[in-house]
Amino acid sequence: MMAQGNYFLKFSDEKYRFLSQYYEHAPDQQTAKPLLLIPGSKLTNIDANMEERGSITGTITMFNGSAPDSTYIDLYKYDGTAWANVEHQYVGAPYMSLVADYQFEGLLPGIYRMSAQLSNDDDNNLLEYYKDQSTLENSTDITVRSGTTISDINFVLGQDSANAAISGKVVSEAGLPVNLWIELYNVRQDSYASLFVYLRPNPDGTFTIAGLEQGQYLVAMRQGNVDGYNTTRTYWPNAENKDNATIISLDNTSTFSEVKFTLYHVHLPLISNQSTGR
Repeated sequence: MMAQGNYFLKFSDEKYRFLSQYYEHAPDQQTAKPLLLIPGSKLTNIDANMEERGSITGTITMFNGSAPDSTYIDLYKYDGTAWANVEHQYVGAPYMSLVADYQFEGLLPGIYRMSAQLSNDDDNNLLEYYKDQSTLENSTDITVRSGTTISDINFVLGQDSANAAISGKVVSEAGLPVNLWIELYNVRQDSYASLFVYLRPNPDGTFTIAGLEQGQYLVAMRQGNVDGYNTTRTYWPNAENKDNATIISLDNTSTFSEVKFTLYHVHLPLISNQSTGR
């Protein structure tokens, strides 16, 4: 049994979807209304109308149209004197998708800032603060209010790293199959070629991979099932493997636009199993 006296009642949500409050609708104990509890009495209608917390949502894409690799997303909140890192996420694009989605939920009202960076970006070349800034001090404020979702806080990574590009076209007399992709391989100094980016060509067959740094590259056209099995590749210009493919050399500002792939559709003759008598 509780002793007689004044008590403060606090309402909280263990899943952090709603703002905590004291009776009646007070943000803290100093401004809350005390409840006088007397032995044998019963207090009723002690209700709360809790406000939902805010959230921030957005996407991560790459400037060159490829799928973003695993990305770190950091959320900063102004505490009155400085910016404090209050949340950290690790997101990536789903398989066969070119966009990574993120969402920060259960946010207290306040002013926030954000940054995004590829997890393998050791030189900070692909670190960006919202919106299109290189430092936290110059980034744009994001004001979150209770019960609201701030959407379209999007990042496009890579546009400032370099300006080289590779473009081309897939030619097909019967349209492009849905499971066709263009792959770009980065050729290292030891001649090992590793997959760098991949993207779908446009409906007319054209494609451009921009924002590339100086280096050597291979381009391939991949056809395969969505699950990744039964895949075939043709390396530009018309090779079955990387060893026989032609290397494309770029500096930081060059554009190579001579890549062309042709899809041939085989027309089989109609064969009937109906025999004719003589």
